[in-house]
Amino acid sequence: MLADIQVKGGWFSNITYYDASKIYLNDANTAQADGYHLLGWRLGWKNAFPHKFRFSVYAGVENLLDEKYSLGNDINAAGNRFYNAAAPRNYYAGVSFRM
Repeated sequence: MLADIQVKGGWFSNITYYDASKIYLNDANTAQADGYHLLGWRLGWKNAFPHKFRFSVYAGVENLLDEKYSLGNDINAAGNRFYNAAAPRNYYAGVSFRM
């Protein structure tokens, strides 16, 4: 699910939500990865200057709920190594300039 909000003055916000259910990791259904919820949020400001210049600054956070989850599961993996570690809560910021 995605929600974008933009208000006067150039401020914007993006909210993303992802819901994953449990998944079985082998053919015998004896191993499973738990479900998880991911929430992300970005806040920024953008403005269109004369002569088609566009400028924006933004900051955000991913995995806002600090969920522990596998970034990609390896189905039927040798030695029961099904999981790939995902990053915990993390932050970012950026600047964008376009002509």
